[in-house]
Amino acid sequence: MDDACGDFLQGKYTSYEEYNAYYHETWHVREASGVIPGDEIKEYAAYEAFVAGNLDSPYLFSVMLPCEYLWNWIANELDKTAPKDGLYYFWIEGNGGTPNGAYQMANMLESYRGQIDEAKAKEIFRIALQHELKVFTAATLLKSELLWQRKNSSLQR
Repeated sequence: MDDACGDFLQGKYTSYEEYNAYYHETWHVREASGVIPGDEIKEYAAYEAFVAGNLDSPYLFSVMLPCEYLWNWIANELDKTAPKDGLYYFWIEGNGGTPNGAYQMANMLESYRGQIDEAKAKEIFRIALQHELKVFTAATLLKSELLWQRKNSSLQR
């Protein structure tokens, strides 16, 4: 849309590229094809791609904000009870604290308030938030289903 928007999005792109390299090493994932996304992730990614490819750039901030805030919130919630020497505590440390990235993105969105449809931006945010809920609910339901199956299989023996 303009240089400020372009520079911010280029910075996000660079940050995601760095994270992509980092997660391969940290999580010992050799290649992206080894990670098989569920339907909920595919639908969310398709929605983000639609917003990115078909709407003005500031709407991209609306679709990304739920994730930016949610990871930080989850990390801060986990930090209350997670052992500091836990295997995944590095993730909590890296994503917790003040949600600076989310604040920066929200401030960018705010700077375009007069140039975009506010109701449309809110609707995009709401839909993205629903996608986040579906992703986390699917993971929780899968875990619950596996626990239920284990419990029932042990009862049948």
